[in-house]
Amino acid sequence: MTQKRVRITSENNPLAGSAGVIRAIEDSSGDTPEDWEAIVEQLQKVCLEQTELAREAQDALADAQRTLVIQRQTIASQQAELEELRRNLARSAGLIASLEERLENMQETIAHLETRRAEHEYNQVRIQQLEALLLETERKTENHLLSIQTAERQLTQARERIVTLERQVLQLKAILDSQKLSRTQPAVWEAPVPAPSAPTQPAKKIDLPPFLAK
Repeated sequence: MTQKRVRITSENNPLAGSAGVIRAIEDSSGDTPEDWEAIVEQLQKVCLEQTELAREAQDALADAQRTLVIQRQTIASQQAELEELRRNLARSAGLIASLEERLENMQETIAHLETRRAEHEYNQVRIQQLEALLLETERKTENHLLSIQTAERQLTQARERIVTLERQVLQLKAILDSQKLSRTQPAVWEAPVPAPSAPTQPAKKIDLPPFLAK
């Protein structure tokens, strides 16, 4: 009577870590107890490796979720800062309007003083001071605008990081689901041994996030 022996190797086997395959080899000789003990030891090693991989994936998922919470808190803080900058811009716009009105008045005064320049040197100095004040106000306004643009860029970058982290969380969940499915499959010695067939294509590789691929 022909008996079938199951031998576990480490080539392309999803149950033996990142590489390994279960081959069914038909042999006319029966398996000895030592053969079965070796098979059991190998299967136990496979289970331990899969348990460790699942634990590492769960830790990575927890880290990614914590990072996601921090990024959301950062976005909330940046949004509050952006609102404050917008309020400052509104106040600056009101100040600019007031200064423009004052500038118009000053220009009228300048036109009048130009006809009496020799007699009113003090007024000339005052005009120069007001012009310097206007330039300083315009400089501050430009700085406020630059601050708002910077905050908007930071907000956009933070949102992009949130999207990236959410994708990484989904990938990690998919890995965990795959590991759970592999653990719920029946033991090799309980399933019927299939006949030898042509090798199948390896499973599609899942791209891990950069901090897990190290």
